[in-house]
This record gives sequence, structure tokens and C-alpha cells, in this order.
Amino acid sequence: MARLSNYVIDTEITDENQNMLVHGYTGAIDIIDRELANYLKNNKDTLERGTFPFGEENYDLLNKRGYISCPLHLGQPHPMARASRLGGGRLEI
Repeated sequence: MARLSNYVIDTEITDENQNMLVHGYTGAIDIIDRELANYLKNNKDTLERGTFPFGEENYDLLNKRGYISCPLHLGQPHPMARASRLGGGRLEI
């Protein structure tokens, strides 16, 4: 089971039904629907790809961007840490 990364900063965008996610370690920045942001916040310790209501493709993208931490990465730097150091902290997807 995966969880929301401790490095996620979630900010509501005023007058929009969207939130901005910032990963404080990798530098990833994304705009997401508020419904997804609320789901991540309310289920931060129990995220699973197979039951993710926003689709496996979105789960994979959140994982790739570093917002979701897999159990193998708990207590260890996320693999994205290397990408952050090497590529300036931004990923092009």
C-alpha cells in the first residue's frame, strides 16, 4: 500500500475548483481538480493503484511525479530525488 508523500504541499486556488500540488523535494508542480486533492488528503495513508477512483493512469502519473510514495521508498529517498538533482527538479511528461 502506498501513501501521500510527506513532501506534498497542497494549495487551493481561489475562485477555482482546482488545487496546486507542489512536491517540495523534487520541485514538481501540478494543477489538479479539488475532488482529487480532497481524496488524496482524506486517504493519504491508504492509496492503492487498483482501487484509485481517478484511474490507474492518473495514479501512475502522481507516482511518477513523486506525490505518491510506495512502501519500498518509505524511510529512503524517492527515486525522483536523483532526477531532481540531475535535471533541475522539473519533469517533462
